[in-house]
Parts: sequence; structure tokens; C-alpha cells
Amino acid sequence: GNFRLQVGPVVPSPSPTPSLITNDGCAAAQRVTSGTYMGSTVGATSDENESSSSSCLLVGSPGVWYSVLGTGGSINVNTCGTSSFDTVLALFVGNCGNLACLGSNDDGCGLSSSLSWSSESQVEYRILVRGFGSSVGTFGLEVASNATTNATAIPTSIPTPTPSTVPTPTPTTNATNAPPNDACIAARRVTFGSYTATNAGATSDENESSSCINATSRGVWYSVLGTGASITVNTCGNRTDFDTVVAVFVGNCGNLSCLGS
Repeated sequence: GNFRLQVGPVVPSPSPTPSLITNDGCAAAQRVTSGTYMGSTVGATSDENESSSSSCLLVGSPGVWYSVLGTGGSINVNTCGTSSFDTVLALFVGNCGNLACLGSNDDGCGLSSSLSWSSESQVEYRILVRGFGSSVGTFGLEVASNATTNATAIPTSIPTPTPSTVPTPTPTTNATNAPPNDACIAARRVTFGSYTATNAGATSDENESSSCINATSRGVWYSVLGTGASITVNTCGNRTDFDTVVAVFVGNCGNLSCLGS
């Protein structure tokens, strides 16, 4: 059925205006699909994944991170015509802390950047958007499948850190009609607020077989970064039209620990 997921602090209290950048680190990469996503590198900070990737890209200002699941076809990402500064794009595969760089581009379209590659189905790719030199600013990241561009092409044969660093979800049935956050690996990143969604058409993955979930229907996944304080999630209210169960986990997909339900 349909539901509304509310995410917020246990005891609401005034707080400073949060940073506009929620995808500043590799682990906080924003999951994207086909479309254009407005972003900014103003105020971004560097993490270990940026400093270790210097061999793959020109040294530049701190950047922001995105992730996209492979479709089995070609994918293009670019900042053409939408950026207010000189951008650099870099493409990675693997887990944060153990990334393998597949390629990078600077000035693929003017002072903006563009990358195309042949993707493997359901493999997660990470994209770093940063500025050349000390440049910072706003941009629009366009993601397109089966795109034909003059962008820097990434070879089909790609390096991977180790076989275990590129998780492939267990194949499921009816995936075409499934919600986009149907699997643990495709969890939708959320912050404080309300999110209206449905579990209709959802399929089960290995992470739902946990003994901590007292439910038989299939569900959808979300992720939230800890704040150092208590967080509550709920589906309370008249926008939920079925009997829901919520479970909380920590860890990586395939090796989760249940904190409660």
C-alpha cells in the first residue's frame, strides 16, 4: 500500500539551518537515475576518497558525490551548459575507501565536463564532481542512459578493486514494476522530512530475511546519516493505508546488523 515516512529528531528543537550539501562525502553519495540534478561545491570538504584519487584526475577543489546503478547499456554524465565554474568529473567503481577509478574528464564541453561509459547491469558507479584548481560553484549534473555524445569514453573493460567490492543484488522478479528503492543497495537517502511512497510491486532481497523483521510482505529501503542525537522514523498518520512494520539496520548490504523493529 501507500505510506508516508516521517524522519526527524525525537525531541524537536530549533537548530541551525542545515548545509545545502548532503552529498559531501563518498559514503553520502546521492543516488541518481536519468535526469538533471542541480548541485553545488561551495562549502564542500575533501574526504580520503578524493585525496587517494589524484592519479585518476587533476588535483582540484573539494567535490560532491553521486552514484548510479548500471543499466547494461551506455551511460553519460555531464555538466555541459549548466555549470557556473570549471568542472572536473571522475568515475569510480567499488566501495568507499577502496575505489577504482575508471576515468575522468575536464573541459569535455567548454569548461564543463562529460563522461560516457558502457555500464554493467546493477553495478554501482560513483561520480565525483569537483572544480579545476580552486574553482567552486553551482552546476547541473545530467545523467542519460544510452546517450551518444562527444564525451570522453570509458573502455568497456574496466578495472575493479576486488571481486567482492562490486556487489550485485540477488536477481528478483517483476523488477520492472518495482519501486526504485526496492533493494538494500538502492536505498533512498533521506534527511529530516516526510516522504510519500508505496511498497506495491516491491520484491524481496536477501537482506529482508533477517529474524528482526516480523513481516511477510516485501518492503522498500531508505538510508539516513546519523546526527549524533536521537532520530525517529515513523509512518504514523492518515497517509498510510496499510499495517506497516519499520526495521532499522547498520552496516553494509549483505552484512547488516538489526538495531530494532
